[in-house]
Amino acid sequence: MIPTAQRVEFIRKIHLFRGLKDEDLTAIAEKLEECMFAPGEEVFHQGVEGDRFFIIYSGKVRVLRQDGGKQRELAGFVDYDYFGESSLLN
Repeated sequence: MIPTAQRVEFIRKIHLFRGLKDEDLTAIAEKLEECMFAPGEEVFHQGVEGDRFFIIYSGKVRVLRQDGGKQRELAGFVDYDYFGESSLLN
């Protein structure tokens, strides 16, 4: 488990959280839940409404879409990137 102080330093570098006070960053860091995924493991499935916001601490994520029988890459994310932010609005 990543210590809170290390989490704060991590999210401080993400532009979405820039300008927040230390106490706000700490409050966010304490609420983060760590999830690990194996290479190639599906994070969420096309057509299913997301219910989580993800921040990539380490690794890569590819967003793929099935169109007919073909799969195409829509986006790629790496360390410090985030996705699923629209799920926070629902």
